[in-house]
Amino acid sequence: MSRLSSVLLIAFSALLLSACAARRIPGSDIEDTKETRAILQVLEQYQTALQQKDAAGVLALVSPSFRDDLGNTNPSDDMTYATLQQQLPEQLGRLTDVNVSISVREIEVNRNEAFAVFYYDSSYRVSRIRDPQRSDSDLARMTFRKEDGQWKITKGL
Repeated sequence: MSRLSSVLLIAFSALLLSACAARRIPGSDIEDTKETRAILQVLEQYQTALQQKDAAGVLALVSPSFRDDLGNTNPSDDMTYATLQQQLPEQLGRLTDVNVSISVREIEVNRNEAFAVFYYDSSYRVSRIRDPQRSDSDLARMTFRKEDGQWKITKGL
């Protein structure tokens, strides 16, 4: 085989392999599928609802089976959909100057279950006179379940 034939064969093979590679969402390492885009949309809606202090908007994204142990083994402070319905409007109502930014790092989908890993950066004030601006940022994980054709949050608010 000539040198030119070898180069052409390698180039053609590389082209075929790149055509078979999974497409990625621009600017990320996240596979571009209908499901990952749907989960990204839920996260965008979540971000918007938080910024607008829209408790009903957040709750619309949450599964009735939602349960979060808040990172500890004490069951007395576990958050369920029912406690979220009671507490979220009051908690969001106490905040002002809310700004939230979410940067998704990873999404993994396995049939009707999925999770997303994201970095969030938030700033806000608690509604008190002269309360300083507060900020939080961290890496977080949110889990989802597909219910009636819609991805719903099951853990990780």
